Amino acid sequence: MHYTHMDSPVGPLLLAGDDAGLRLIQFHKPRYPVEPGADWIQSETDLLAAAGSQLRQYFAGERRQFDLPLALHGTPFQQRVWRSLAQIPWGSTFTYAELATRIGKPT
Repeated sequence: MHYTHMDSPVGPLLLAGDDAGLRLIQFHKPRYPVEPGADWIQSETDLLAAAGSQLRQYFAGERRQFDLPLALHGTPFQQRVWRSLAQIPWGSTFTYAELATRIGKPT
């Protein structure tokens, strides 16, 4: 897994990915250090450079959709939540209750 850091308007971010796609974008505050795994390599691959570029465009108001391969690993429940979150239109908001209803888990 390759990783890099970037500054953003919401604070420092850690970006990580591999040949399968982008796996992680995480807030990276010095008081909450992320300990990359032993097999992580700090380097900016083409994928991580593209992710950083698209995030900078987004924060500058120049981008509303991302075009990056994602390699998300999670439980079936997490996968449903992530797919539902990805369907929220740009500039829209949803409550937790609306999200829960959309994924069939209203309670």
